[in-house]
Amino acid sequence: MLLSAPVRAARSISPTESHALDIIGRYESDGAGAYNAVNQYGAAGGHSTGREYGFYSGDIRRMPQHGGRALTDMTIQEIMNLQYDNRTLSNRQWRDQGRLHAVGRYQFIGPTLRAVVRQTGIDPKTKFTPDVQDALALYLLRAARSGIGQWVGPASYASSEERRVVRVARSLASAQSSAAYVRQVSTN
Repeated sequence: MLLSAPVRAARSISPTESHALDIIGRYESDGAGAYNAVNQYGAAGGHSTGREYGFYSGDIRRMPQHGGRALTDMTIQEIMNLQYDNRTLSNRQWRDQGRLHAVGRYQFIGPTLRAVVRQTGIDPKTKFTPDVQDALALYLLRAARSGIGQWVGPASYASSEERRVVRVARSLASAQSSAAYVRQVSTN
C-alpha cells in the first residue's frame, strides 16, 4: 500500500529537500494543477505548451478525454502508455486521444519518466501519487548531471538563493540511496 499521509509528512525528506522540491514545483506546475498537472505538447525548449494549436495544459481532471480522473490515481504504466509516441499519430490524433507530453508536479516527459522508472526499479504498477512524484523528482535531482537544469521553469527563473537551496538538497544523498528510497516509498 502506498503512502496516503500528507505529502512528505511521514517520510525522511529533510526540510532542505522539501524546500528544493517546492522551488521546482513552483516553477513547473503549482499554478496549473501541481501533482495533477499535464501538458500535451512541448516545444521551444519547454517554453511552449501548444495552446495555440489546441493542446491542453493544466489539471488533467479538466481534460474531457480523461473523464475527470486524477493523474495521482493513475499508475506509472498508464501514464507511460499515454506518453508513448511511436511517431504514427498526427498532432490532432495525439490531442484528441488525450496523449500526454509532461506530467505531474515536476513535469516528467516520456523519455525521462521511462528512464527514472528503469533506473530506480520502481514497479510501473505503482500509482503516481504525490509521494511517488516527490521521490522520483529527488532521485532525478541527484542522478542527473544537470541538477536544476533539467527543469525548464526553475532553470530559467529561479533566483540565485533558490538555486543554492536546490544545490544543497542535491548533495544530501547519492542517486543510489535515492533509488532505494523510491522503491521504499512505492511499497509502503
